[in-house]
This record gives sequence, structure tokens and C-alpha cells, in this order.
Amino acid sequence: MFRPSASPGVQRGVTLIELISTLAVAAVLLTLAVPGFSRWSEESRLVTEVNTLLTHLHLARSEAVKQRTPVVLCPDDGQGDCAATIEWQAGYILFPDLDGDRQRDPDEPLLRRYRPDAGGPRIRSARSTRGRKRIIFFPTGTAKGYNTTFTFCPGSGSTDPKALILSATGRPRVSERRPGGGVIECG
Repeated sequence: MFRPSASPGVQRGVTLIELISTLAVAAVLLTLAVPGFSRWSEESRLVTEVNTLLTHLHLARSEAVKQRTPVVLCPDDGQGDCAATIEWQAGYILFPDLDGDRQRDPDEPLLRRYRPDAGGPRIRSARSTRGRKRIIFFPTGTAKGYNTTFTFCPGSGSTDPKALILSATGRPRVSERRPGGGVIECG
């Protein structure tokens, strides 16, 4: 219930000193919170991209077994074909390789096409000094000869890189280290 003040000359509210003090405390809290939020946001984006590629690797493996034909996962060239690169951050495609030529032909359906938003982490496939330009899953569910490590490097470097390791048996796993236990390098 509103009650008018007993004396008409009395003002209610905050003083200028109280307002400035409150704004100063808010500014200090924001200064501390913003870097943490940026790190959290970049970490979230990195984990999302790792999980998206992990999902596509699982899908490629299951489709190869289900369709009893090799299935290819490769970087997208922007036209729905495989790009000749070991950089995967521009997106990737998934298709059954009906004729075994490791390239998508007009009669081979596109099972999935993923195009991430710009500004995401750098994704690179590496096997020793040579990277993989495509991953092929065979009808047995294996990726024999196509084992690799995908490194996910954040743009600003405020969060730790991650690795997605694909074994020759076709099983992917996420790690904070390289397959041999070494540190992930984002050079």
C-alpha cells in the first residue's frame, strides 16, 4: 500500500553517491565476468564441433554396415563434392561410394551435408605428417587404412584444443591429448 510521506518536503530515492557506488561494483563484476564468459562460449563452440563430427563418424559407420557398401566422409568443396584438403572446418559431406572411386558421382545420394557457421574452430585431419582428405567406412564397420586424428583448435586460444581419434576399427574417441599421450599442437 502506498502511503504519502508525512512531510511534503522529504524526498525518497538514492543519493548520487549510492548510485555511483552501485555502478562501480557492477563495473568490477562485469570486468571479471566477461573474460570467463568468452572462454565458456569458445569452449562450448569447440565441444559442439567435436560432437558434430563425432556424430557424423558414427553415422557413416552405421550407414556402411546398414547399406553394405563403403561410405565416405570428406571435406565439402562447397558444391557437394569432396575437397582436396585436410582442413575440415568449412564442412563435410557423407555419401555411399557405390562404385568405389572415393568420389561422389551424380548417382550417389548425399546422405548428409554439414556446413558450420563461420568463425568456428580450425579442424584438421592428421596422420603422422600426412592428413586425411577423406574417411572411408567399409561394410564391416571398420575404417582400416583411414585411421586419423582430428585436431580442433580454438580461434583465440583461450581454451584447450581437443582431439577426435579414429581407430582402424572404426571407433572414434575424444581426447585432450594426442594418441601417444602428447600435447595437441595448434601450429
